[in-house]
Amino acid sequence: MAHPLRASRRIERRGVTLVETLIVLTFFGFVGSIVTLAVSANARAKAKAALGFDAPPAALAPPSHREPAETPLAFTETRAFAIRAGARDWLRTRAESACPSVDDLVADGFLGRGFVSDGWGNLFELSCEGEEVYVHSAGADQASGTGDDFVSPQPRGDLGCGTGRH
Repeated sequence: MAHPLRASRRIERRGVTLVETLIVLTFFGFVGSIVTLAVSANARAKAKAALGFDAPPAALAPPSHREPAETPLAFTETRAFAIRAGARDWLRTRAESACPSVDDLVADGFLGRGFVSDGWGNLFELSCEGEEVYVHSAGADQASGTGDDFVSPQPRGDLGCGTGRH
């Protein structure tokens, strides 16, 4: 009959040690952090481009050099929406009640430089009434105070069609 100690020596169980497990986990953690950094850097770059920060020259191009499917009015409405959001955020962070200018929004980081002009190449202007912010554009004729001016949102007394034009 075999001795019990000798029988236990024959059964060699080979498993994974704690050190080996820690090495593998460290390796996966390292690879995961590299992938996360690469993905987040790409996402940040896309977000900056979408908001007009560090806008590529194409985004600042005159209307004639933009995508043909985008009309000047649609382009202007999109920009006006972003400007109103930036102006509201700017006002929330300030104790002063003065209405910001587009330059104030850009200088303080609430708006990208690529968002300062409308679909016809005019610079936007802002006006405030209470907490409401209005974004103004001179429109296609590039003259303020004419019938093709763009205002977003429509002033409350205006019964226009809601497109931002009056």
